[in-house]
Amino acid sequence: MNKLLIANWKMNPDSEEAAVGLAHATDLEGVIICPPFIYLESIRGALKNAQLGAQDIFLSDGKPHTGEVSAAQLKEAGVEYVIVGHSERRALGETNELISLKLKAALSAGIRPILCVGEGDREDPTSEEFITEEINNALSGLDKKEEIIVAYEPIWAISSNEGANAADPDYVKKMIKKIIRLSRKHIHHPTVIYGGSTNSANIQSYLGLDGVEGVLVGSVSLQSAEFAKMAEIIKKNNK
Repeated sequence: MNKLLIANWKMNPDSEEAAVGLAHATDLEGVIICPPFIYLESIRGALKNAQLGAQDIFLSDGKPHTGEVSAAQLKEAGVEYVIVGHSERRALGETNELISLKLKAALSAGIRPILCVGEGDREDPTSEEFITEEINNALSGLDKKEEIIVAYEPIWAISSNEGANAADPDYVKKMIKKIIRLSRKHIHHPTVIYGGSTNSANIQSYLGLDGVEGVLVGSVSLQSAEFAKMAEIIKKNNK
């Protein structure tokens, strides 16, 4: 499988014009762009090489949910991937149970989920138990043939443009191995990626690890020149 480069723009940029400009600048093969909901239609029209993703999804249970966006609406907007269970959503109170329902809603609509898991403190001796609970809750009860991307994003490693917080590759290797083993109890072929302060200087140190099939990029995905360098590295890995 080709390596993935997923851009999570979070709550950026502040205008449609800037969003379309950024989309044009990062419309590269092997890239998945996840903009804010409000820009999905515009970004869809701007992309020729990259694929479209969303940053969140809600349940398709027929009940009224003010302010939410359903799986059917995202599918209609051309969304092919969706981030589920990002740590910033979990920090707002999203539970493992709700994340499981969102993941199933995405799959039912034919949207491929990007399930985020990761511990809050590297020194916490229960961190592996924490991730085990996240994975088991999210993936339990699924058809073994489902295609799901699992993004390992240790919370302590997120949000450093210069890569200062990025996790040591040896540590990531150990955690990825565990995540693959846990995920395979529920689905046959999980695609596991890493996220957390990646940039063009350190991306190869993660792509070279056994089991790492790509990276999830936050703030650096807003820096078009730097992101293009990362896309070029992804491209070389996919030859």
